[in-house]
Amino acid sequence: MFPDPAEKRVRLDVTIERSSLKLLSGEPIPVVRDGTLGQLTIPASAITDDAQRRRFTMTRYEGMLGQGTTVLVEIQTNKGIPDRLAAGAIVRDDGDRRLRPTTRYVKVRIEEPLRLEIIGENLGRLLDCKCKIESLNQEADSVNHAYTLISTAFEPERKSHTGNVFSKVFVQRHDKKWVTLDALRQTILCGV
Repeated sequence: MFPDPAEKRVRLDVTIERSSLKLLSGEPIPVVRDGTLGQLTIPASAITDDAQRRRFTMTRYEGMLGQGTTVLVEIQTNKGIPDRLAAGAIVRDDGDRRLRPTTRYVKVRIEEPLRLEIIGENLGRLLDCKCKIESLNQEADSVNHAYTLISTAFEPERKSHTGNVFSKVFVQRHDKKWVTLDALRQTILCGV
């Protein structure tokens, strides 16, 4: 399981001696729970084994979604939707009881294959791909751009119109269940 991005984080400034981590003060790092996930960021040149360095710096590309796939972008309608856009905000009726009554979705069609760029062991990032937001009759240069355009139009009261598309964009699986792009990304990373 990956850490909750909203959970409070602790940054530990460390040094590595004989492949063991120590705080800069020379003290050992705090005892942490088994199974805790975190990140260690180091210069690639510090990895002494060439094969290991290549493993952690290699870039690969994986297909996420094919051209013509429809995804749903989640929006919140707490303060209403502009009347001219109401028909473009749909309810996802698939029995998911975790959905709030104010949750709506806007359809986006992927116009080019959507790919994931993965560097080393990182989670990866989405590459740009043309998208069509039919309810706005507007094209976007990427899924992130589509999210921003949708939020700007459908959620005008928000101060910021950015969001994590891995958690706010859904795709329908073969079994008809809707899953986040993050769930799809995890499937790809795990090789399932």
